Amino acid sequence: MKRTMGLVCLCVLAACGGDGTPTGSGDMASDMLTNNSGSDMAMSSGAKRVFVTSQAYNGNLGGFTGADAKCNLLAQAANVTGTWKAWLSASTSSALDRIAGNGPWKSIAHLDEFSGLVQETIFNNRAGLMVVPLTNIHYDELGYDVTGNGQLSAPVWTGTVLGGTISTGGTCQNWTSSTCSFGSDCDYGETGSANAIQQWTDYENPTQCGEMLRIYCFEQ
Repeated sequence: MKRTMGLVCLCVLAACGGDGTPTGSGDMASDMLTNNSGSDMAMSSGAKRVFVTSQAYNGNLGGFTGADAKCNLLAQAANVTGTWKAWLSASTSSALDRIAGNGPWKSIAHLDEFSGLVQETIFNNRAGLMVVPLTNIHYDELGYDVTGNGQLSAPVWTGTVLGGTISTGGTCQNWTSSTCSFGSDCDYGETGSANAIQQWTDYENPTQCGEMLRIYCFEQ
C-alpha cells in the first residue's frame, strides 16, 4: 500500500509512462515551462502576446525583415504559435505603425510559484503602446524572466521613443549596421530596458551598434 501511494505521489510531480515510470526532467517547474506552448492562454481570451528575446544581437539585425525573422524563429523554437514583429523604428516606418491589432497584449505564460502558469497584461489596448506598459516586458519566449541573474537594465534595441515613433538617437542605419571599432566613428541605436516601465522603449543614452542587446517581439 505504501509503495502504491508513493508511486501516485511521484507521478503527480512528474509525468509517468504507461508502466508508471516517471518521465521528464524531474523538475516540475522546468517541465511545465518546457511543455507550455505559450499560446492557448492568450488566444482563448482573444489577447495577443509580447516577449523580449532570450537571445541578444548586435545592431545589424538584417533590417525589419531580419528582426521579424528572429522573433518568429525564437517563437517557433519555443512552440509558441502566431506571427511576430519586432518593436523597432527606422526611417521607413515607426514601431507603432508596424504593430497590427488593438490588443490587449499579454506576457508569455510563465510559472508563478503561488499561482501556477499565469500571464501578465502588458498593454490594455493599442493606445497603451504610445505610453508606458502596465508592467515591464521581462519574460522571454520560453516564459523565463530575463531580468534575473543580476541583469539590472536588460537593454533592448528599439530605435523608438515614447509614443512609438522613431528616435533621433539612432537606428543602427535602419538596423543594418554593427559598425564600431577602436579609432573609428560608431553607429548608434536607441534602446529601451526590459527592467523598466517608464523607460521601456527609450532608456538613457543610445548604444553603440556593436553591442549585443535583445529585442521586443509583438504578436500580430
